[in-house]
Amino acid sequence: VAASIDGSEKDQFSVPKTMQKEVQRILENTTANGGDPKAVLRTYHIVTAFIIEPYSPSFGPSSSSPNSIVRSPIRGIMTTYGYALPDPENPDRLSIWFSGGKVECGESRRSPKFKVWKRIFGTAGATSGGGGGTSSKRKQRQSPQKRTVREGVMVVAARLLMGAKGYNDEMDEESGEMGYTFSRPMGGHGKAYVDIVHLDEQTRVMRGHAGTLYVFTRVGGKKK
Repeated sequence: VAASIDGSEKDQFSVPKTMQKEVQRILENTTANGGDPKAVLRTYHIVTAFIIEPYSPSFGPSSSSPNSIVRSPIRGIMTTYGYALPDPENPDRLSIWFSGGKVECGESRRSPKFKVWKRIFGTAGATSGGGGGTSSKRKQRQSPQKRTVREGVMVVAARLLMGAKGYNDEMDEESGEMGYTFSRPMGGHGKAYVDIVHLDEQTRVMRGHAGTLYVFTRVGGKKK
């Protein structure tokens, strides 16, 4: 079941089975007068910046390392789309789930680094046959990186349990983006959550159900 906070098809997301009726009720109430202000559906997106490092012998044989074509660090951004609902039994707890995400290059599309990004994650790479002339250059498909047995099992489990899609889709050659979705996301009250242990106008401290501690600070702008 897909829901949308603002009613647009572009921003649709999937909801855990045990929470579908609750989310539907909240979305219907927010469009009508007198909706419950405490029953708020929040976004819980996580944006992570990472760097693809230039090749190092410590990575293993260069023939099997995608980093072998990286000459300088390449920035990337991974976005995980998540959502949160207040727990009905605990006022300081937010139940969370994730419905998908995307990975994109953090470099300018005009940058040589963006071309290297596309060679790493795309299905085609340019190679030179020598001589420097355009007639000696050709396009050839790169062999996809093989998954380990453990990675293969995890992908199959994600498909079966969470309805994962997009893992094997090709990268968008224009934008350099790769995305995925979960049609059956896991979650529910008491299963995946964060507890708010401190909150003021500038800082929020939360502890996840696995014990991880998160500290957030407000960056710029005014309180809404």
